[in-house]
Amino acid sequence: MTPGRVSRTMYFSYRQDEEGRYQVPAVSVHVWGGSSLHRTESLTYEVESDYCVSMARRRSDDYGETFSDFEVIAQENPRQGNFELEQFWSAVCHDPLRNHDLRFDFQRVFVGTGPEALAAGWEGEERHFDHGFYCISKNEGRTFTAPRLLRFEEGDDFDESDWGQPGYLKRNGMYGGYTAIVTRAGKLLYPFCCRATVSTYGDEQTMCGVRCMIGTWE
Repeated sequence: MTPGRVSRTMYFSYRQDEEGRYQVPAVSVHVWGGSSLHRTESLTYEVESDYCVSMARRRSDDYGETFSDFEVIAQENPRQGNFELEQFWSAVCHDPLRNHDLRFDFQRVFVGTGPEALAAGWEGEERHFDHGFYCISKNEGRTFTAPRLLRFEEGDDFDESDWGQPGYLKRNGMYGGYTAIVTRAGKLLYPFCCRATVSTYGDEQTMCGVRCMIGTWE
């Protein structure tokens, strides 16, 4: 057997913003149709831990040999009043029984700017709120149905005209997983993290708990 040759190349380089802050590229690849023939590559830039800005995507239909030009989704995170919104695709999976793909989205609403809200969170102040959504593609990830909120309790839907609705922000909060699977029986499994309160020696403690949604199709 002939030894393979391994080389290193720069895929995407860092960049600096107008304030001189370094932004590190973060790339995610999502495959459609149960193989890597059809794939979408998403590119964003991480400014601080858990805080990314901008979003662009490109597509390949030949196992990543060639890609389309990047389509810029957003130059910066959208804002509405005192709120900032960060969102990206977190997981995809193929359902061979129904021949469609499922996409799971992560959304985070910041009260104030992202860095301000995250810093406040380390001090125990609740100023960012996470939710999950899902949608379906029947053409290898080219188009999708409208995203729908993942629910495990009563609560309001996301309102495009008012991001700060308490019935939305404080209900169905989750940090969605990066993997989803369809079982041989046709059930959809999707894990996620959420806040859980437990009693410890007479006191209540809030921590991160793990749940798993088990979905069936009607």
